[in-house]
Amino acid sequence: MNIHPNSLSNWLRQYRNYGKKRLESNYDKTDVSEHSDEIKRLREIEKKYIEQRDHIEILKKFQAFLKESE
Repeated sequence: MNIHPNSLSNWLRQYRNYGKKRLESNYDKTDVSEHSDEIKRLREIEKKYIEQRDHIEILKKFQAFLKESE
């Protein structure tokens, strides 16, 4: 599983000393509302990126068409 032996021994020690709760991730418990503005901003950036990428592809095809027509 490509887990470093030190990580595994740390996890085992934490489990033995503190139980399962100590090993549970806090990542899933993060309040999504804290990041909603950032998520909206990133979605808008992604949308603009996709639009620009599509425009570039259309321009490339048009340029190739013009070269064929010459």
